[in-house]
Amino acid sequence: MLLKKNKDNKAIKIAGLLSEACSLFKLKKLEVPEMEAELLLAHVLKKDRVFIMAHPEYLVKPKEVIQFNKLVRARLAGWSSAVLLGTKEFYGLEFKVNKDVLVPRPETEILVDTILDYVKSKPEALVMDIGTGSGAIITSLFKNLENKRHLFYASDKSNKALIVAKSNAKKYQTEIGFLNGDLLKPYLPILKRTKPQNIVIAANLPYLKPSEMKEPSIKKEPKSALLSGSDGLWHYKRLFHQLNYIKDANVFLICEINPEQATQIEKLAYASFPKSKTSFKNDYTGRIRFFILEINI
Repeated sequence: MLLKKNKDNKAIKIAGLLSEACSLFKLKKLEVPEMEAELLLAHVLKKDRVFIMAHPEYLVKPKEVIQFNKLVRARLAGWSSAVLLGTKEFYGLEFKVNKDVLVPRPETEILVDTILDYVKSKPEALVMDIGTGSGAIITSLFKNLENKRHLFYASDKSNKALIVAKSNAKKYQTEIGFLNGDLLKPYLPILKRTKPQNIVIAANLPYLKPSEMKEPSIKKEPKSALLSGSDGLWHYKRLFHQLNYIKDANVFLICEINPEQATQIEKLAYASFPKSKTSFKNDYTGRIRFFILEINI
């Protein structure tokens, strides 16, 4: 099946395929081996997961067995199931993902919740998503903010990532402007033109150090979306510096960080904005995961 050739070119029962795939996934110490195997096979058979679970005796055709084996081998090699399936659910929406973007994490939904709570009290705001990747954050914000007087923009240095983000935004019929460029720089003409009183920034930027890049779960993720200099803070140092370009506006910035960076990133923020307000939010495991910086005029 997976490690052996299907020499007789026979159809194989769902139960047999799942059993071997699960065994291999357990050896690899994947968190939910059964579910991952079921989702990969459902993708190959163009069925839903319920069908896979309910029909263990269903015969999988030889060509489909080959396709399934390829996906299992790719998963064992470190590719995420989301990339192999081409989609990932985030904030109740289904987003296209591929090897060019970071797969949205469940804990990043906390960032979206935080922005929604803040923005709903504002009559108008310029909402910016720096390092948008798949566009999951900005698209989720647009779809869940009832007040469409807000302006929505997202940016990324990667043109390949922007292609994915634009596709996801178009799918959900959003009105989002997409920009190519580094951190705040592509927004400067927009800030000059619109002169917003309230600016909201989501920044899910790279924050890993070189020593943290060896984690198996991220080895197939785009390096540019993860690594941030020798200390993991290169992107945020530059972002805080660029925030000085913003004048005469209230700024609400929330960014995702490594829990071990909390003290360092707060010091960096205060060094640039001594009168600002800072706070943190935890992820679902109770660890500090988000840093909030508020600069009020």
